[in-house]
Order: sequence, then C-alpha cells, then structure tokens
Amino acid sequence: MVAMAARVDQLLAQSRIFWRWIGQAGVVMLGVHLAADQLDDLIAALLAEAPWSWPVADLPLVAGAWGAVAVELLLVVKIADALLLTPQEPTLSWRGWYESRSVDAVALPAFWMICALAGAWTVGMAVEDSLAGLHAVGAFAAGAGAAALAAWRLGWTGFCRIVAGLKEPPSRLRGLSWAPLLLAVGYLAARHGLPVWGWL
Repeated sequence: MVAMAARVDQLLAQSRIFWRWIGQAGVVMLGVHLAADQLDDLIAALLAEAPWSWPVADLPLVAGAWGAVAVELLLVVKIADALLLTPQEPTLSWRGWYESRSVDAVALPAFWMICALAGAWTVGMAVEDSLAGLHAVGAFAAGAGAAALAAWRLGWTGFCRIVAGLKEPPSRLRGLSWAPLLLAVGYLAARHGLPVWGWL
C-alpha cells in the first residue's frame, strides 16, 4: 500500500506540468473577473452618455457586458501564452529579468501579481462565507488561511513562472500594445478586489 501511494505521488509530481498552470491561471482570472465586473459598468456608463439616443434602452448595458467578456477572453489568451508558450522549467533570476526587460516585462508581472492577489482574496472570502454560519472567528481564520495558501501556491508560483519565462525581446517596446489593457485591468482589480482600501 505504501509503495502504491508513493508511486501515485510520483506520477502526480511528474504530471504537474500538465495541470499546475490551470490553478495558476485560474487564480489570476478570478482577479480579472473582479475587474470585469467593474469594467462592464464603466463601459455602459460611457455609452449611456453618448449624445444620441439608443434604439434599445438597455443597449449600453448589453454592450458593456459583452465588452467586459471580450476583455476577459483576450486576457485568457495572454495568460495562456505566458504560461504555456514559454519554457516550462525556467530559472528565475534578477539578471534574467534585466536582460529581458521590456514594456511586457513590467506590465505583465504587475498585472499578474495584482490580479492573483485579488483572486486569492476572492477564494478566502468564499471560504469565510461558507463557514460564517458555524463560527465567525473560525470562518475568518479559515478564509485568511485559504487566501494566503492560494496566493502562495498559485499566485506566487505563477508569478515566478511568468517572470522567469520572459525572453530577451527583439525590442524594448515589446508588449506595448498589451500594456494599457493589462494595467487598466490591474488597476480595477486592485481598486475593487483588494481589501487594503478600507485601511488607508
């Protein structure tokens, strides 16, 4: 029985390259979704202020919702590219990052860290909410623990993975077209998905 358990553990360890990225991408996408919840309202508000009348009254709301979905889908592509189309076991180093410095090397890690933290906080809140009826203090502790675990095992490992996977770019401007979207979504995730604003 012990030998079988050890074998299963070894197989899982060897196969992690095929599934670890799912959790790393998932926690970031949770943060992106928090930002998208705000983005659809912003788009709808901008469209509603247009100096013409819409043929259907709720068209700005529909357009805002689909605009936010489009942004989420675009960022799925960017996240998958960063995790799947780069070296799978890269070496993380300050020198490696410096040699690969570009717009993308700044914007992508900033976006990743913020959205991963927001996603981890979402996991923690979900755990706390599910246990709140049993014991309020225990639920808070469990939620904080779940958030810290998600941030460490998924957010941090994904962050290290995408930073180490950066390649020396053909131009220091590489990623300039993605940067506004990454930074805008990162800002919304930080503003509406992190708990720090009530403390400041």
